[in-house]
Amino acid sequence: MEFIYTEIGNIRPCYVMPVAVNLPALHATLHPLYKKRVFFIGSLDYMPNQEGLIWFVEKVWKRYFHNTDGVAFHIAGRNAPEKLKKYLKKQPVNYFGEVDNAGHFMQEGGIMVAPVFSGGGIRVKIIEAMANGIPVVSTTIGAEGLDVTNNENIMVADTPEKFAESVNKLLENQTFFAKIGENAKKFIRGKKHYYCLIQR
Repeated sequence: MEFIYTEIGNIRPCYVMPVAVNLPALHATLHPLYKKRVFFIGSLDYMPNQEGLIWFVEKVWKRYFHNTDGVAFHIAGRNAPEKLKKYLKKQPVNYFGEVDNAGHFMQEGGIMVAPVFSGGGIRVKIIEAMANGIPVVSTTIGAEGLDVTNNENIMVADTPEKFAESVNKLLENQTFFAKIGENAKKFIRGKKHYYCLIQR
């Protein structure tokens, strides 16, 4: 990737460091991944995360899911501004704030949503979720730079209707849920030249 920066004019020495991702030990006992739980985790002082989370709550969760029996939406993230905290506490969601262990929060099972409409860079939380075999539903911008394949190792949707359709397909079809999660895990573990995989 260094050559890309050279092509656009960089004359300084540069090194592109892979993203480091913690993998659960192969013998670790995890909670069952399939669960009718939808979750979001990310830094809540980051404006694109705030915008995407509110979009999902208003246009997807409240319209399509919050009255569905047995389905819960869990939110974790640090440094949420007071205005956002007050908003979330009034919504039909479970807001936890900063959690002690993000990996454990993800490994409780379910579907991770990454509704991102602005900002740049690779979303490390998506890589971490995929490395753990957790199905992810993301927007196109959220999945930028990951070389993933929609409906194979991730679900990509940009409208409320399509996003809800993707989440619902994973909630209602355990076989498809398992397929996306397993393909996601294989995809990340096969990209060792891009991601530094740390075995715990």
